[in-house]
Amino acid sequence: MNKLWEENNKLWQEVRRINENIERLWQENRRINENIEKLWQENNKIWQEIRGIRRTLEHVTLSIEEEANDVVQYFLRQKGVAVETRPTHFNTKYEFDIYGTNGQLTVVGEAKTRAGPSTVRRVVEKINDAVRAMPDKFPGKVIKVIYCLRAMPGAVEEANRLGVWFLESGRERNSPSI
Repeated sequence: MNKLWEENNKLWQEVRRINENIERLWQENRRINENIEKLWQENNKIWQEIRGIRRTLEHVTLSIEEEANDVVQYFLRQKGVAVETRPTHFNTKYEFDIYGTNGQLTVVGEAKTRAGPSTVRRVVEKINDAVRAMPDKFPGKVIKVIYCLRAMPGAVEEANRLGVWFLESGRERNSPSI
């Protein structure tokens, strides 16, 4: 009987030790859940900041597009050409920040914060693809244009080489043949 009581006591001690371990596991689980909740709160703050940055970026982008179209139209008027330009979305592949046509002349291009030689090449390739895919949207002579706030080294030279009208911060860096 004593041996049974001893074994029973050992079993109860083991049960107590198991219960203590279970309690420690529950405490650790609560700490993990608290940390997860803190992470979710931080995650939500980060997403709010991202949304704010996205809104700011959209405003800046829209402002650059508006400025680009205003500057393009100004210089066209100075050359005696009446073409109203605006951002245009033909489809998911062909969207241009600057687009306008009067039937004899089509002005098409992009507005960028910065433009380097590779930007010039990408814009020309995109315009050429669009002209091949939708020739009816590009009647007459096509003037390819890039408006940027800052030209990187070699951008103007690449624009000259590829026949792109290049405008930087409200001034012409070269002039198209109209």
